[in-house]
Amino acid sequence: MSALNPWAREWLNSKAITDATIDRLGISNSETRAGAVEIPWRDATFPDGITTYIHPSARRERADGSVQKSKMPAGHNGLSFARSVEDSRKFLVVEGIGQHLAAASWAPPKWNVVGMNGCRGIHGPTKNGPATDLTWAIDAEVVLAPDSDWTTNSQVRDGTLKAARLLAAAGATCVRVADLTPYRVGEKDGLDDILARLDEQGRTDFIEQVIRDAATTDEPTGEMFPPPTDPVRVAAALVERIETADGRPVWQRWRGDWFRWDGAKWAPMPLETLNTWLMNQTKDALYVDKEGDPQPWEPNTYKVRELEAALGTLHLNRPYDDEPVRILACRNGVVDLVTGDLNPHDANVFSLAALPFDYDPSAKCPRWAAFLSDVLPPDQTPLLRQWFGYVVSGRTDLHKILSLVGRPRSGKGTIGRVLEALVGRDAACSPTVASLASQFGLQTLVGKSLAIIGDARWKGITDIGQSVERLKGISGEDAVSVPRKFREDWFGTLRVRFMIMSNDQPTFTDASAALASRMLNIETRQSFLGREDPGLTPALLDELPGILNWALAGLADLEAAGRFTEPESSVEIGREVALSASPVMGWVEAEAELVPGHQTPLDTLYARFTEWAESEGIRFTPPKSEFSKQLGSATGVRIDRPRVGGVKTRVVTGLRVTKPGQPTPGSGGPLTARADGIWSPGGR
Repeated sequence: MSALNPWAREWLNSKAITDATIDRLGISNSETRAGAVEIPWRDATFPDGITTYIHPSARRERADGSVQKSKMPAGHNGLSFARSVEDSRKFLVVEGIGQHLAAASWAPPKWNVVGMNGCRGIHGPTKNGPATDLTWAIDAEVVLAPDSDWTTNSQVRDGTLKAARLLAAAGATCVRVADLTPYRVGEKDGLDDILARLDEQGRTDFIEQVIRDAATTDEPTGEMFPPPTDPVRVAAALVERIETADGRPVWQRWRGDWFRWDGAKWAPMPLETLNTWLMNQTKDALYVDKEGDPQPWEPNTYKVRELEAALGTLHLNRPYDDEPVRILACRNGVVDLVTGDLNPHDANVFSLAALPFDYDPSAKCPRWAAFLSDVLPPDQTPLLRQWFGYVVSGRTDLHKILSLVGRPRSGKGTIGRVLEALVGRDAACSPTVASLASQFGLQTLVGKSLAIIGDARWKGITDIGQSVERLKGISGEDAVSVPRKFREDWFGTLRVRFMIMSNDQPTFTDASAALASRMLNIETRQSFLGREDPGLTPALLDELPGILNWALAGLADLEAAGRFTEPESSVEIGREVALSASPVMGWVEAEAELVPGHQTPLDTLYARFTEWAESEGIRFTPPKSEFSKQLGSATGVRIDRPRVGGVKTRVVTGLRVTKPGQPTPGSGGPLTARADGIWSPGGR
């Protein structure tokens, strides 16, 4: 007889554990823990193992809210051979301490009983110890009997199935899983709970039935899923694996893309990563066919694609909201751009960017200020500060593009690198002018907040007009359709700000000069070629917290003014860019005015335009046919071909030359021709 108090024996008896089992194993009261008993827990790996089994009244709550039911020696991961039968290769492996002792008390005669301390009691090597010894399972028939929640509790299910796979790999001839779900009363019952509700005469018969059912149904050892024909149910079974303990998803799908919460922001997750995860989750899975037989799930590209789409139909699919969030995520929290408060990171806020450094409201940036004073005219620094604030704020509503022009090694690249580091390299991209016109050229802009076009080249690009139109549309917050390779098209507003850097002023064709009007123009005017400072950029990046404060001050200035404050030097550069982009528009603004109904021969207007262009030093002027098209695009005037004197002649309706030059026939009204060929208004 073991040294066991009556209350402890009564407690174990109430769990269907017999006195014979108690005495045979030598279960005794614990000398170190009141209200607990000590049970031998020994296998080949741990021949002297003892586990402490705690009475419910003496159990303590852990810091995480769970309750400690037992205590194993440090590093112990062995099994308990509670019942051994000579010359038998049949093993009933039971999850839990009380459960396996009850099984050892009532199992059929030919069955060995082995206890697992939890569903993960059989496993490979761990950081705390070696792999579970499974040599006993060679050429054995094994039935696993987990608690009745194994079909609903993912941890129990995964632990049980992993144990089954390890046993099969160790050499067991067959491994089956007994399902106690039909016999449970509450959400979870162990074998001991079920046996305790039965009369003693029926307990062994019940275990026989459980073993027989497991054996005859050939319960598969792979994880059970709904069939591939029902991907929504499969996806629902997988959702809990990508949720936090409180049920909050850590993956979300938005506008056809997947994002994962990294603790500070929602970072893009490559589709390949998701598909690989889905493939791994289902590669060993099984499902029950219509005849009730287990079949391998056998994932393939099509099944995984269907499963990915099904995941997106669940609550992981985020609404298509395009409203900018007035917060700024940093490494140490989230800055409220309205109040300036620093708050904890919050996955409920769908922020796609986080600055890769801590927010420090007291940080300064003296090296950055000194650098800007070297490379920029003093009147342009406030404009750059407003631009930095505009970019970090997430705003796109002012529809502006920054053009940074300067000679090689004049500091523009350094400014670009600092801004890229400020927003985070994951939030930036580097397209080219030419790529914007290509079929898939816009896909790199999706989910980005900053696009830096470095060393921009406008000449020699085949489809420069398309590039210009896309720059205008995106900067103007137009909704765009973005074709993507091997993926569904993306549609929406790209919240990306363009920063264009070049050695020379942009030269592109834009009859409306709309793109030029959207450009903020800054020029670096001295070159450091041959006297570069290799330590400059690292030193500036060390000041990122201070540069952020500098940028936020610029944002405050911008919001107070309601618009960017452009100095006269920037405005003058803008005039030059607009003139280069659309000399026709420049001529109209300089020498003409819109007058409804007024008609002027196209030949006359073209002559005045070329005269003006020569006086302005404009080398490249469009031919007459292109001039008429650009004139229509720039002003909206109509090109007519009335018959005058029996001859069809092109005239422009709605435009009049206002500045003196060579005599211009006609001063208004419909035009007719005199006998000498000179145009005259009103038929005079």
